[in-house]
Amino acid sequence: MVNKSEGIRFRAFFIGTILSVIVVFMGQYSRLIGASSMSIDHMPLAGIFLFFVLIIGLNPLLTLINPQYKLNPAELLFTYIMLLVTCTISTMGLGMQLLPVIAAPIYFASPENRWAEMIHPHLRSWLHPDEEAARYFFEGLPDGESIPWASWITPLLGWFVFILALYLVMLFVMVILRKQWVEREKLAFPLIQLPVEMVRDDENESLIKPLFKNKLFWLAMAIPVIISSLNALNSYFPAVPTFPLLQQTNIFQGTTRLRFRISFPIMGFTYLINQDVAMGVWVINLMYLIARGTFNVTGVTSTEVLGIYGAEDPIFKNFGTGAFLTYVFVGLWMARSHLKDVFGKAVGKRKEIDDSDEIVSYKTAVWGLVIGLVVMTWFLMYTGMSLTVAVIFLIFMMVFFIGLTKIIAEAGLATMISADTGSGQVVSSFGSANISQEGMVALGLTYIYSADIRTFPMSAMAQGLKVGDWIKQRRKGGMFLAMLIAIIIAYFLTNYLQLVFGHREGVSFVGSHGTLPFEWLSQHIRYPREPNRFGWMCRGSGAAVMLLLILARFRFLWWPLHPIGAAVGGVRWIDELWFSIFLVWLVKAIILKYGGVTRYRQGKAFFMGLILGQYSIGAVWFLIDMLTGQTGNRVFWI
Repeated sequence: MVNKSEGIRFRAFFIGTILSVIVVFMGQYSRLIGASSMSIDHMPLAGIFLFFVLIIGLNPLLTLINPQYKLNPAELLFTYIMLLVTCTISTMGLGMQLLPVIAAPIYFASPENRWAEMIHPHLRSWLHPDEEAARYFFEGLPDGESIPWASWITPLLGWFVFILALYLVMLFVMVILRKQWVEREKLAFPLIQLPVEMVRDDENESLIKPLFKNKLFWLAMAIPVIISSLNALNSYFPAVPTFPLLQQTNIFQGTTRLRFRISFPIMGFTYLINQDVAMGVWVINLMYLIARGTFNVTGVTSTEVLGIYGAEDPIFKNFGTGAFLTYVFVGLWMARSHLKDVFGKAVGKRKEIDDSDEIVSYKTAVWGLVIGLVVMTWFLMYTGMSLTVAVIFLIFMMVFFIGLTKIIAEAGLATMISADTGSGQVVSSFGSANISQEGMVALGLTYIYSADIRTFPMSAMAQGLKVGDWIKQRRKGGMFLAMLIAIIIAYFLTNYLQLVFGHREGVSFVGSHGTLPFEWLSQHIRYPREPNRFGWMCRGSGAAVMLLLILARFRFLWWPLHPIGAAVGGVRWIDELWFSIFLVWLVKAIILKYGGVTRYRQGKAFFMGLILGQYSIGAVWFLIDMLTGQTGNRVFWI
């Protein structure tokens, strides 16, 4: 078992900090050599791999040297929290976005795109590098030159003010909602079940944890290890056969594709969630697919320009946004009693409410949330938004963050993004014609932290607070400090390494995706648009469908479809993952019907092996490629 009475000692902080540094390097270096991405999902490859190495290698070694050096299960989970938060910032969550986006409008400006005319006058100089620094960043340093650190220090510190406020707001929101999600709604949190099982002791507290003594676990691990290794060896020796994990076929007159992908981690996570959740995701995704194909064939389309992130079609971006809005606001309404307790405690009217088991007091969380939102609003206004646009953007952004975090906690979708972006929805709802050029530039800059949210800290923080169930006295255990340290390490070390690699490799490392927000906003500046009525109809339809699904779930015990599918079913990642979810849903239904709960519990080890096997072999091949100099050898993507 995981003993909650065990406390956290300084060694857990120390080891967690060292591993956090390593995971940032792995994330950045994997981009340099084109290996499997180390830290782009809600359960990051590098994070779980280093945790695995800590459990089966370092911790037993420390125990053999001196039993007092051994990390107890609570301390092991504590280090995992630090790794999890670090990974969400080190690449896609922020590290791949910040520097390229703030440098791109300066470097890529040309007479053809007129960015110097449309964008440059609205940039705050202290939030961006100068022209020479931007050129060196994208092109690499000339011989004999050194990195112009002075041109980057001020922008990095300036953006850190906003980013820290944003991430603290995320943490305070999760503190406020933790008891509702964990104790009242009892969300499954499938992504943390594997780490918890990995540290679980038997009665003898032997060096080898019970999970690693299970033959089914090792059998399952071998499947992705063998398949991924064959695919990786093919990069070295083309004669080695590969094992394709994706098959697809064109449907609806070739206008869309039906994908059949095997994702071992998603199969593992799906086994750990409720059957109605899994069914809701894959069934509603197929409904989205049918609707998309029908629209393609009949010519129903939308000409809105909402950006590339989220669902692929503007119709489903707006429909999914409506579903997200209903999902989040109904969830907050259901939590109204708890929220009343929290805010009452914060203002001193509900002193009897016990918040001693939270990482910070409700008073700190509520007032920290208020101050953080004020800082964020001020920053957005400083970059060019009006107060109205800033507030509306923050609402959309937080709806996507909170909704996606809850969906991940309930459905175990380790690879998932929201239906759209906050900036896209602001423009769709109120029209770029009603937003100043300065405001559009400010909306473009929000791509840094709120567009490609395949990973983000709020999800990691929610999982961390759930993991905290096994850590004695969260507040005294230092979890808040651990997350804060992880944020600081990830932010500054990530940007330092990106500057080093960028100035050495140029655009081959940095990439040119920093231009995306400015290409999007320049279209709206050139061709301003009024609010999109069809977009409002789609949002309203999505909200209504989500509400009906929620009512059906609560009124009819036999209703088989969880409403989560309406929010994320139109996103491309579900197009990729529905088949893996369906397969395990079917297998689990058979196991439960003919083997009962006992067989289901026995099967957990097998599906956990699928998860850890894929993540471990991805990291192993990254290490091999790093030593051999091989590039482009990606054995795990989704």
